[in-house]
Amino acid sequence: MEDKTSKKQKFRMGFALSLFFLGIILFILYDTYSYIIGQYLLALKFITVLFLGLGIIIFLSNGIILFGKKNGIEKDITALISLFRVFSFSVLVILLLYLLNINITSLLVGAGFAGIVLGMAAQTTLSNIFAGLMLITTKHFKSGDMVKITTWQYPSLPATYPHDEKHPGISGKVTKIGLVYTQIIGEDKVPMFIPNNFVVQALIYNENKASGRKVSIRIELNRNKSFAEFSKIFIREIRKNKQLNSKILGMKINIEDINLDYYGIFINYKTNYEYIEMTSNKVKSLALSVSSKI
Repeated sequence: MEDKTSKKQKFRMGFALSLFFLGIILFILYDTYSYIIGQYLLALKFITVLFLGLGIIIFLSNGIILFGKKNGIEKDITALISLFRVFSFSVLVILLLYLLNINITSLLVGAGFAGIVLGMAAQTTLSNIFAGLMLITTKHFKSGDMVKITTWQYPSLPATYPHDEKHPGISGKVTKIGLVYTQIIGEDKVPMFIPNNFVVQALIYNENKASGRKVSIRIELNRNKSFAEFSKIFIREIRKNKQLNSKILGMKINIEDINLDYYGIFINYKTNYEYIEMTSNKVKSLALSVSSKI
């Protein structure tokens, strides 16, 4: 699939360069032999500008695509390419009309007036478009990242025992940064479409850029059993499991609360976001297994 895509990119770049050089050749012919081909000057001028314009637009479009691939935002850059092409082809059409001696003054005035009216009517949409461009260029996150988006509408909740501080918001995996909306799929696998203007003003937690995510697991150990023995055997079993041990950093085991029947034990460690579910399930299973044997 990648080979086909790269072949397409090479073909487009070659086609763009061919058009560009053909346009240059036509320009040289126009400049050198204009006295010979007088009656065809307008047609030659038209074709020259057309080829040069198409060559430049295709070349720059492919340059943007390659930039997106290099920076890992090829899915997100499609919006920017679409906007660039619309603007570029509009400019090219205006130039071609001008070469055909068509009066474009009234057309430009009408387009300007229509632009003002549309801009006022679509103010929210335009703000989302510019916000989308900002998200793509600043690279705070990209498609595939796990993020949590929170704003003043979702204030942080203070820590309450035995829970840590909570940061309510919209959580999920970014699947696309579009021109107007950012698409996120939550834990329930339901896609959410969030306006870019909302996202650009939000506080964004990017799990993929974190060096490690803290994981806390609480278990209860019967008071008739030795906490020291549990800790010793548990750590030994963790080290035996090389796959699990390689994913865990800085493990600490502490007694957080005691009552008449049991110890409340917290097992704290750090791991990368993609390993949270796997490591927490194995750590819980191993902790329960050790507590039942001692």
